[in-house]
Amino acid sequence: MKRSWLEPYTWAVIVETNRQLCQPKGALHKPTSDGYEPTRQLWESRHCIEMSLSEAADLCGRCQRLAPFCNFNGDTFAAVIRRVIAVLPFPADQATALRVFADHIVAGTATLEEQRTFERVSEELWALDAGSEMGHGSVDELAGHHCPLAETPAPRQNPSPLGEHPRAGGEEHGLRGRTGESADPARDTRPERATRFLETTRGVLSYSQLAPLLAERVVAVQGDIERGGYFAALEAADQNDLHPLVEIWKRRLAAAEPPNP
Repeated sequence: MKRSWLEPYTWAVIVETNRQLCQPKGALHKPTSDGYEPTRQLWESRHCIEMSLSEAADLCGRCQRLAPFCNFNGDTFAAVIRRVIAVLPFPADQATALRVFADHIVAGTATLEEQRTFERVSEELWALDAGSEMGHGSVDELAGHHCPLAETPAPRQNPSPLGEHPRAGGEEHGLRGRTGESADPARDTRPERATRFLETTRGVLSYSQLAPLLAERVVAVQGDIERGGYFAALEAADQNDLHPLVEIWKRRLAAAEPPNP
């Protein structure tokens, strides 16, 4: 079933959502130099298009991997797809499973089996309810114990920022701390294997993006060691560091007078 699932979530909503996720933690809400504009262009060119729920999750995943913000990229786009799932007429247990799979897809950690299951289950569950109109009210209509995340916006109307409702759905909708902080499991919105980001000289990179770059550096250093270049460069650096000190002592010794006999 294809719909314009992401149409209400304009780029302005995405930006404000990230700001409200960063604010409680004192994290930096700032666009990245190389990821922000490509992500904005991708989102604005695709978010109004009719697509399957699986394609919507994939789009959120692509955007978070481009890292448009310095912090909370995963939480920002996971909040979007979670909110889409929350208003669908699915049984509570199935909706919970779909949210978990969606989190993995957005984080880029979903297995092929999880991706196929997400696509199959979402299509099957939607087919079961194809005869009824999808609700556009609050998430109170969902079965089970899941509380609403927010009011569902009308088509072509900007919803309220997703970050305004981080705790409304219980513990599973909490916020994640910044990279390097110990996450409180009760407030974690991302799976254990969720990709984190680091600010580097090449921009904000995920661990998976950084790993091959580190591997290249390690291989290069190993090659220099085997060729003797590493130690030659180290010796030259030491000599350059010591050379000014040697010159200073030479001048002091030259200016010194011998002691009286």
